Amino acid sequence: MRAHSGTRVTRADGLGILAVVLAIGIAVLSVGDSTCTWVGKFFGKIRIGHKSLEGFLTFAFCSSLAVLIYVQNYELALIFGFGGAILELYTLMDDNFFIPF
Repeated sequence: MRAHSGTRVTRADGLGILAVVLAIGIAVLSVGDSTCTWVGKFFGKIRIGHKSLEGFLTFAFCSSLAVLIYVQNYELALIFGFGGAILELYTLMDDNFFIPF
């Protein structure tokens, strides 16, 4: 008889987790980047470098809502949303390449 409960992580589990993480990255980027660009260009008043605070907050809020579909956990969705918004704000290279990774 085994001493442990038999909960091994298999390769299929790892691929499933990878697929969810990639889907979350794509959701954060596609929803957040498009909405923050639109809001930042038309409504952005407070500048942070070459971006706006309004665009940053829109990215965080909208991408958090998109992530909430996948994780169904408010705290984790906010972490992903604000994490993506911070990366969007401070990346020097093309953020569309950097954020999914």
